[in-house]
Amino acid sequence: MMDLPVRSGHKDETVRNAFRDVRALICKDTVHAKDALTELAEKGCTEAMVCLGVMYLDNGTAEERDTAVSLFNKAAELGDHRAMRNLGYIHAVGIHVGTDKRTAAEWYTRSAKAGNPKAQCNIGVMYHYGNGVPKDPAEAVKWFSMSAVNGYSRGQTNLGIMLLEGEGIGKDPVTAAYMFAESGSPRAKFYLARQYLAGDGVARDRDKAMCLLNVSAAEGYSKAAVLLASLTEGTDMKRSTELYKQAASKGNVDAAARLKELDIPCPEPIPRKRRRSK
Repeated sequence: MMDLPVRSGHKDETVRNAFRDVRALICKDTVHAKDALTELAEKGCTEAMVCLGVMYLDNGTAEERDTAVSLFNKAAELGDHRAMRNLGYIHAVGIHVGTDKRTAAEWYTRSAKAGNPKAQCNIGVMYHYGNGVPKDPAEAVKWFSMSAVNGYSRGQTNLGIMLLEGEGIGKDPVTAAYMFAESGSPRAKFYLARQYLAGDGVARDRDKAMCLLNVSAAEGYSKAAVLLASLTEGTDMKRSTELYKQAASKGNVDAAARLKELDIPCPEPIPRKRRRSK
């Protein structure tokens, strides 16, 4: 998911105000927004360059997508950490450029060093799996920690998982639980629920665990739906089946396998749409 600036730090107040006004138009009047962003980009507004580039990549022509990459490069040269991260993202995923994990890691690193918490998480993930950089759990923890301190939910969740599993850092389920609570994401709720079920780093509390799983499943996290379904099979088979189907529709193979074991028709996975930039 690409970065889309919400405000400008341009030295000229007129430019900052103009960007604020046009930023509100992006989803309402794309034609006007593109024209206005082009004018601001010509005045050196890197935030306008980034926004325009994202718009071109989302639904532009081949020529406009080329322009988007050029705009990101220009903004990055001027020090915009969001442009750097977006360059990392398009190379990691292969949006209008060939997939190149090494180049993606280079851009993520530049953005991360410039203080972008999402990029700090991204490069941490690459070190965790060894994509574009050598596999290095300790280095992954370093970047996840920076991302977490900077308040990025995914970074907090990833750091919590590393602490919970003792990967790249000493095992610390108490701090892991704190990180999951700070994150509050559906994935973090799932991991915290498992801790409450096991009494790992927190006092055992099935009620809290079930509450967290219900919220996480409602928010669309399929692993939470599967775990909740397994815990409710003996008391509410109808609810359990609904949860398995919900997870299976998201492509969860464990849910699909359980439905097959129960001889219940499994829904076809719903194709995932490419997430819009934020």
